[in-house]
Amino acid sequence: MALFKAGSVDAILGCGGVGRYPPSEAEVIAQICRDDGIPEAAVFQENRSTTTRENLSFAQPILAKLAPSKVVIVTDPYHAPRVALIARQTGLRATIETPQAKQIGPRQWLRHILRETFALAATVLRLR
Repeated sequence: MALFKAGSVDAILGCGGVGRYPPSEAEVIAQICRDDGIPEAAVFQENRSTTTRENLSFAQPILAKLAPSKVVIVTDPYHAPRVALIARQTGLRATIETPQAKQIGPRQWLRHILRETFALAATVLRLR
């Protein structure tokens, strides 16, 4: 939302389907944007994906219709290397933005860094 408010992006595309419980991740992102004052016309949703690769693959047709001058993927710092690799593998030209690492607590880092390490290796080998 800060990128939108700063004029760095013209639209926000929330990605992510329904996990264990509804609503979808995309719906949550859209609601957070609306609550923060982002205009409805600037918020889009991709709500079918259940994996990072699907996030990026399912977003591409929506992005093709929006025809943005640039694409910025916002994700957590521990997830960024894998997102960048999948973007490259799927042909999506994008830059990656993350919150500052210090904004993420140690429990969250510990919980995700091991998972991301193995997932990144699988992505390099194109197993995922």
